[in-house]
Amino acid sequence: MSNFNKDTFTTGLLFFCSGATAELCFIKKLHTDIEQLWVDQESNLENQISQDLKKYKEKYHQDIIEGAAFNFHLIQHQFPSTQREALILTIVSKLEHNLNSLCNIIKFHTNSNITVKDIAKNGIERAIRYMELVGTFDFTKIKKSNEWKFIMFVRKIRNLLVHAGGQLPNDKGLLRDIEANKNLSIYQMEFPSSIKELEEQYISINHGFVEETITNISSFFDQINKEVQAFNQRIND
Repeated sequence: MSNFNKDTFTTGLLFFCSGATAELCFIKKLHTDIEQLWVDQESNLENQISQDLKKYKEKYHQDIIEGAAFNFHLIQHQFPSTQREALILTIVSKLEHNLNSLCNIIKFHTNSNITVKDIAKNGIERAIRYMELVGTFDFTKIKKSNEWKFIMFVRKIRNLLVHAGGQLPNDKGLLRDIEANKNLSIYQMEFPSSIKELEEQYISINHGFVEETITNISSFFDQINKEVQAFNQRIND
């Protein structure tokens, strides 16, 4: 493959994957800081309740505790869940964007007339296929890796959040995978027996799932980096 005299340092090819993993590190730091915020908020609320119970007569204690219940729900469940869902959407979106950007760099270095949008696939798999066809990347081992399996899984979770608000479909395989992941759980919206058919199941993202996603995608980029370096060698031979 000819070089076309294009500097792979200037285009960012040589350090592209390390840049992608560095970005994930920033997101992980953000996630850690926000999770700590919920812990601090819960501690502050507990202290406030303790002070109020000491300050007011016992006949008001039940009202104080019941009045704080909703705030506890927000801090312990609603706010963290919303934040984790948002980060999963961000991480998967950035993964697809970064893979497409890498495809554009490959197109530049190969002087190919084929763009990633010409590939008859979508999202992550489209970018991977482009790298195979145009960059002659070898994804045989990567597609058999645990990281690839997880990425295909987290993409399904992302689609559930985007297209169904987290509501689970009647998919036994997906339900089994969710139940097998310690960082995910399922909760059910329950209704009276007279309208039982309205009951729905939803996915709940627990504390460790964001970290698990970042770890797997970072390792995935480490694997891709080996192919990037091999590609760089080929175009400079």
